[in-house]
Amino acid sequence: MDIKNRFTLKLKLLGAVILGLICIAAVALFGLKLWQQAKYSEDILVQFSTPEIKRSHFLQDLIYGFGYGGFIHNFKNYVLRKDVNYYYKAIDKAQITLDAIDAYLKLDLNEDQITNINLLRDTVVLYQEKLSIAHQLISNNLDIEQIDLKVRVDDTHAIQALGNIIAQTRSSVASTKQKAEENLQEFENLLVYFFTIIIGLLVLCFGYLVFTLSLLVSKYNEIEALFNASPYAIINANEKGLIIRANKKACELFDYQLSSLKKLCIDELVPDRYRATHHKKRTEFIQSYQHLAMQNRKSQLFAKNKHGQNIPVSISVASYWQNNEKRSIAIIKDDSKEIKLRSESRTDTLTQVGNRIACNEKLESNIAHSERYSTELSIILIDIDHFKNVNDKYGHLTGDQVLIQVAQLLKAHIRESDSLFRWGGEEFLIITPNTGQQQAAELAEKLRRLTQVHSFHDEFNITISLGITSYLHARDTSKSLFHRIDKALYQAKNSGRNTCCTL
Repeated sequence: MDIKNRFTLKLKLLGAVILGLICIAAVALFGLKLWQQAKYSEDILVQFSTPEIKRSHFLQDLIYGFGYGGFIHNFKNYVLRKDVNYYYKAIDKAQITLDAIDAYLKLDLNEDQITNINLLRDTVVLYQEKLSIAHQLISNNLDIEQIDLKVRVDDTHAIQALGNIIAQTRSSVASTKQKAEENLQEFENLLVYFFTIIIGLLVLCFGYLVFTLSLLVSKYNEIEALFNASPYAIINANEKGLIIRANKKACELFDYQLSSLKKLCIDELVPDRYRATHHKKRTEFIQSYQHLAMQNRKSQLFAKNKHGQNIPVSISVASYWQNNEKRSIAIIKDDSKEIKLRSESRTDTLTQVGNRIACNEKLESNIAHSERYSTELSIILIDIDHFKNVNDKYGHLTGDQVLIQVAQLLKAHIRESDSLFRWGGEEFLIITPNTGQQQAAELAEKLRRLTQVHSFHDEFNITISLGITSYLHARDTSKSLFHRIDKALYQAKNSGRNTCCTL
């Protein structure tokens, strides 16, 4: 891209940024105004509507208390019918009415409302007193006319007070309704202004979107080129694991045609023994929105090609949303060549056991494991006795065969968890994890005897000298271990060779 095109692109980007900022500011400003208006509406609801609802609820209890089925109704029925059930109902209803009055008094009331409600309260209390008198008179078997004269209550003023309260409540509700209507009208006007501005901004944004889409198309083309030119295999899969896209390198790695690869589930590219675990982990991973590198792990990852062959790989995966569907993308690197090179660099070419580099790495790893889990660890250093005489008398080719046979013999008689290395020249070293010094000494003696009786050549026999030592927690390093086992081997050789020495 030349300088002129770069400058033009920068101007377009700057213009898009400025337009975007203007849109954001306008939306934020009107959004704030709408929020303030909504908050005001909420305040009206809290300040007026909620108390009015409570007021109406308590008022309903008051009307019921003074009306049919309330305490006055039951009071009069008790006097007329002398049925004790009405007596107890009147007591209960009177108390409910008093509770409603007490709750009503806790509201924000004016002086007239307080006067009216107190008048209602006094009337209810008076009825309670008359109810007790009526109960006593009925118990004494007085006739209805006599009882009525003694317990009659003039509740005309209470009924009038109740009417006043109802009228005031209606007036308050009407006032609240008017304020709500005014606020609604203001809110509607604000919405008209808001949408007018938004439509104008949308027209401006249309140009920005066209510009952005052109940039996206350009970026998509770049990504597509990278996708197809990548030196690593790249596979896209949907939420069910079905492969929906793959690049050329993926087809080469798994030896499938693209059309065949897109018919597979990603689980089918995993070795059979890992498939169930992979399916579970993939299902869990696809629910997240993350990326994950699967290299630098304790165990090597493997994939499976069309022919069922396992391929050592490193994998990075990510999950993302596209068209309301969760998808994943995997970048897969073939580790075959790297592993081969790494193995060759750590393998003795003659004896095909680990070399000194591999030995150092393995020992450091075992020391760390032993220190962390407080397990035992021992090492055995082996030297072929008088090996120089074999080379001098029978030649280096014969000497090489002796080295190969010694390595094979040692490897065949150690545990699978033990590790054998060629330490250098005619020396070998065995690392024995989870093994104490006594067990290591027994293994060393066993190897010494096996070597002594083994037939290496028609004209000579081979013996070995062995030094044994164990890891001392918190006091040892690989350097101190090597120093101590070297001394142990030296003592074994000075003791006449073909022997074991522990230190």
